[in-house]
Amino acid sequence: MHEFRNDLLKRTEVIVNLSSEANPGYAHACKVIAEKFKVGEDLVVIKNIKNKYGSHHFLVDAFVYDSLAM
Repeated sequence: MHEFRNDLLKRTEVIVNLSSEANPGYAHACKVIAEKFKVGEDLVVIKNIKNKYGSHHFLVDAFVYDSLAM
């Protein structure tokens, strides 16, 4: 897991490695990241999900915001 704090946009930018038999999908990835950072799912935005063909490891790029207010 890699994380970078972006104070200007009030968010944490993360790259998380998930293991799954099939593509975890945005909803499942959002749920896992929200549990890991102890925030609500509405504060997590998934940027993309990547993997290599035939692999069961997925890299999820996501943003974890401090609040819904901008």
